Amino acid sequence: MKTVRFFPVLFILLFFVTSCNENRVFEKHRKNFTDYRWQSSNICEFSPVIEDTTLDYQIYFAFRHIYGFQFKSISINIEMTTPSGKITSKDYVIDVFGTGNEYLSECAGDYCDLETLIEDNYKFEETGTYTFKIKHLMENDPIPNVMEVGLIIDKIPVEE
Repeated sequence: MKTVRFFPVLFILLFFVTSCNENRVFEKHRKNFTDYRWQSSNICEFSPVIEDTTLDYQIYFAFRHIYGFQFKSISINIEMTTPSGKITSKDYVIDVFGTGNEYLSECAGDYCDLETLIEDNYKFEETGTYTFKIKHLMENDPIPNVMEVGLIIDKIPVEE
């Protein structure tokens, strides 16, 4: 019974420890998955504002799933629209399991969080509001045991 009470405290503590990233430009998660199933028609949309084009950025795909997720990887497509309307699209394969058949996610109880770097040293070409649309490309539709999908953008600090 005491371990059940411990997990909420652990999550709150982890939230405060990890939420103090001064290089974080954007972090949002979408939680609208009926019965924890991600339908291919459920496209997750994010609208970060980029204010500095002189910096390099790291872009992460965030994925929260229930322990017991059965796929070794998931295929996704990310479509990005610039403030001026230019659209680019790229497919990614996100590994959920490592070579030793262990989760690459950080799990606490039944909840597992995975943050995967998908673009390193990325340069945004213009300032303003971008639109990112993330959809899955899996043959299995819907994907079960999905709790959240997110997008994280960090600026890479300039070394002096």
